Amino acid sequence: MVGKVKVTIYRYGGRFLLYRITQDCEECELSVRMARGIAEELGKEKVEVEVKPWLDHFMEALLKGGWHTPIILINGRKYSQGVVPQREEFREAILRAMEE
Repeated sequence: MVGKVKVTIYRYGGRFLLYRITQDCEECELSVRMARGIAEELGKEKVEVEVKPWLDHFMEALLKGGWHTPIILINGRKYSQGVVPQREEFREAILRAMEE
């Protein structure tokens, strides 16, 4: 059975109280572009990509085990953090998640 996969990426950015992150993160940008490209390739009806600013959702990310951006979750489980994943490995992980 093939199911829909949700990829969540916590990227560097956001704000908390008076603190605001305004710098860009190259690794985060690459990860988001890669995830969206894979979703486009596999079909957007099968793969949903959600991007969240890390500082706005830091407790949520920490509870999932992620502390260094970019934090990538596949169906709510941590796939990687702190690095840009290899495209083919990332794609294979998404395909495996579809089979679950």
